[in-house]
Amino acid sequence: MEIIRQMQERKDLTERERNIRDYLMEHPEAVISMTAKQLGEVSYSSTAAVSRFCRKIGCQDYGEFRLRFLSELQSTEGGQETTTEHFVIQQQENAMTIMNKIADIDTLAVEKTKRLLTIDQLARVGKMVHEAKYIDFYAFDMNIHLARYGCSQFFHCDKVANTYAEDNIQRMMALQNNENHLSIMISHTGNNKKLVELVRDLHRAKAKTILITSQGKSRMKTYVDEVLLTPRTLTECGSIRMEGLWTVAFSAATKYLLDVMFAMEFSAGYDENIKLSKQYYEIGVKNLCDTEKS
Repeated sequence: MEIIRQMQERKDLTERERNIRDYLMEHPEAVISMTAKQLGEVSYSSTAAVSRFCRKIGCQDYGEFRLRFLSELQSTEGGQETTTEHFVIQQQENAMTIMNKIADIDTLAVEKTKRLLTIDQLARVGKMVHEAKYIDFYAFDMNIHLARYGCSQFFHCDKVANTYAEDNIQRMMALQNNENHLSIMISHTGNNKKLVELVRDLHRAKAKTILITSQGKSRMKTYVDEVLLTPRTLTECGSIRMEGLWTVAFSAATKYLLDVMFAMEFSAGYDENIKLSKQYYEIGVKNLCDTEKS
């Protein structure tokens, strides 16, 4: 049985041993540099109590316990279980648990997003991206940064990509000729009033559209060609709440979808895209060398 689980489930610990356990669970990062004597002092026990505690947990001594405990903390599998508390930011949380929580959220968000995709849908989306010369992103607030990330990726596979975040520019784009354009909307709720109006105009103009959202029944869904879903909340990531961290999951899931679309298009035009990447790299190296000489 894992060290941390044993610490949580052992019922035969003395009062001093429980003090040691509680201190370790509240301050796990302290073990990195703490001796058995120091642990005994801060937990109001003793060095002998620390040794007895380690043996009850299945370790020969404090040195072995320390190595195994830290190893589990740094592992996404050996750390905390995926309980409600695992994905909620606590007051005065330590760096070690936050490091693991964010890593777990990113991993879980990507895995759940992958399960929401189908091969048929990916084939349709890939065809839409491949046939477009211009990729137009529409987003507001935090999602603007995700859209700009997508732009950067698509430029590396010979697409002209832009992010439109201003109301007037968005509406003007919807009124123009959208031939050879693909519009990608990013909206966590899928119900942003301005984007709903925009996507309705794009639909009337027969523009090709993709929506990235966590809401499968959003108002925007009616007017787009494809909906790429991210986990709605962390109730879809193992029945877990995610207070304060939903932006982390949505960002990770959205970047994953953008990377998938980019990779499919890069593969479809592999030779030309490799050539473009090499030219871009050579220009970057030349500029760097010129800067160092000046």
